Amino acid sequence: MRTRAAIARIAVAGAATAVMTASAAATAYAAPGVSVQQQIAAQVANYGGEQTGPGEVTYSSGSVKLVIPPAGQAATCPIGWYCFFESAGYGGRMLQFQDCGGYQFLGDYGFRNQASAWQNRTQNTVEVYDEDVQPWELLWTMTPDAESISVGTAADEKADFFNTLCPASAK
Repeated sequence: MRTRAAIARIAVAGAATAVMTASAAATAYAAPGVSVQQQIAAQVANYGGEQTGPGEVTYSSGSVKLVIPPAGQAATCPIGWYCFFESAGYGGRMLQFQDCGGYQFLGDYGFRNQASAWQNRTQNTVEVYDEDVQPWELLWTMTPDAESISVGTAADEKADFFNTLCPASAK
């Protein structure tokens, strides 16, 4: 017969293992009782990158970052970056980019069909697409120095990839 403490340890270990071993198609975002560090470990295990700070994973020589803020706190999109947020109102995980030009796939970072809000703190224009429909659908355009607290119900959690259009001076 197992004690309550043993059952609780098994349940916590099972929840952590489930997050840690999630397939690459799954996201590594918060589940009840999962610490930021456990989420970071799952992110790195599933999508690569390198932990570069508390709640931060960096990709592509620093031009892409995933930020997982502590519960009840929000991440902030820095000047010079454009950012996707997991939750409307700029909540949850934040995926930020500062590179210019070309297509990038949000699924490479565990963010496919996850974006619900955005901020663009660059002079770039970013076109965001849904590839789950044919032909691909332009969901929204992130204009320079603009933001959206919510992408709206028609586009919510549908973003798969984006194309960054850069001013001539940025190329």
